[in-house]
Formats: sequence, structure tokens, C-alpha cells
Amino acid sequence: MTMVYYAIQQTVNALSIGSLYALMAVGLAMVFSILRLINFAHGDLMMIAAYLAAFALFANVPLGLTVIFIIAGTVIVGLLMERIAYRPIRGAPDVATLLTSLAVAEILQNGMLLTTRFLGQPIQIAFPTPAVLNGVVAFGPITVPRLNVVSLAVGFIALVSLSFL
Repeated sequence: MTMVYYAIQQTVNALSIGSLYALMAVGLAMVFSILRLINFAHGDLMMIAAYLAAFALFANVPLGLTVIFIIAGTVIVGLLMERIAYRPIRGAPDVATLLTSLAVAEILQNGMLLTTRFLGQPIQIAFPTPAVLNGVVAFGPITVPRLNVVSLAVGFIALVSLSFL
């Protein structure tokens, strides 16, 4: 593979992961602009969604139901966070909301660690990919994993849709 093809390959990879980072950044910006809250637990919600996805896919739940399960589970955790931690401190000084956000992030991280440990040892496993997302799409000498194509397309569609809101 020549350097030009390698550069194109890496650009496609960067756009794929960058679209996911952009979606996370837009989520943070929306929370801050609406609630005036720097939500340190935002990334932890992504972690919970990933664990829910892994649990569902390891249980051989179909992809469509897995997506619904991920969305429902993450929304429930987000609503619980808002009701239990953030709503009672609305109007409090900025330092209180900042510390609460840090506390929620720590609770989610440590709660996930406690519930996913197996005999005190972490288990290293490959994240299960649904069959429909396995494989690559070839554009001449450039190969792009199907998962990257889907994440780039979904990220682009979501970002464009959000810009119209």
C-alpha cells in the first residue's frame, strides 16, 4: 500500500471515530447550554451504554432489540441522575453543581466496576460485533470496516439533524 492510500485509509478511520467524538461533544454542549451544568458523568453514560450493548450482544439479543435496550437503559440512568442528583441542587452555586457532577461520575464508574468484576480479576474480551456489521467495504486498495462506515454515516446524519434543531 502506498503512502497516499495509507493516508486516505487513516483519514477515513479518523473521520469515523471523529464523528462519534463530535456526537459526544454536542451532547456535552447541549447539557451545558440548557442546564448550565458541566456534566462530568456524560462519558460515564457512554460507558453504561457500551456495557448494556455488550451484555445484550453476549446474550445473543437481536441487534434491533439491543439498540432499544441501550437507549432505554441509558435514558433511565440519565433520568435517575437528573432526579436524584441534579434537580435538588438547581439554583445552587456553581461549585455545588460541579462537585455533584464529579460525585455522580465517580458513583457510576465505581458502581460499574463493582458490578462487572469477576473474582476481583478483570476479564479481557473482545466486544461482540453483530454479524451485519462484520466485514469490510473495499474501495480499490482502501478497505473500511463496515462498522466504521455505519458510525460515520450515523454520526453525520445525527450531527446534520441536530444542526437543524
